[in-house]
Amino acid sequence: MQWGELVSLEDFYFISQIIAALALVISLIFVGIQIRQNTAQAKRSEEATKAAATEAQFRSLMEWYYSQSPATSAILAKASLDYDGLNAEERFQFLTTFSPLIVNLQEAHTKQSEGLLSEERWAIFDATASRITLIPAIEKGWEELRYQFTTEFQAYFDGKFQDKPVSPVSAVWAGQPQSEQDGHSEANA
Repeated sequence: MQWGELVSLEDFYFISQIIAALALVISLIFVGIQIRQNTAQAKRSEEATKAAATEAQFRSLMEWYYSQSPATSAILAKASLDYDGLNAEERFQFLTTFSPLIVNLQEAHTKQSEGLLSEERWAIFDATASRITLIPAIEKGWEELRYQFTTEFQAYFDGKFQDKPVSPVSAVWAGQPQSEQDGHSEANA
């Protein structure tokens, strides 16, 4: 018996079609596995990028905070109590000290909007923005610097001033009621 006697040309054609179909199914399975692996890798990469961006943003805020000298802190305190009483040099010092903080908040806001900042870290920045808007000097400084920021951030930060509760400045610094700050407790009254 020869090959041609066992399998007709038509049978050979059908067998080759079955083999081709099986090869196609196997290659599609392989492509599906590759896509799944690439998607998982992309997600891991995106999460690593978000984590790095979050860490860099938070580190930047902390570096700003810890870089403040006692003289700078004194200017911030003086501006907080009597912004209009600052002379030109003091006002300049206040604005140049205050500006990096707001730039940092804007950068965090942008990263949060792009999904590059974790919700936990954003909550820290958002709380910082809420807290500093309680300081009258910040609002006055914002009025002078506002034009330097994006419209999206302007709307966000303006909203913080509109939503702020009424609170004395000293309570912002110390975290306690004004009566305790001034030494006017109910027992002394």
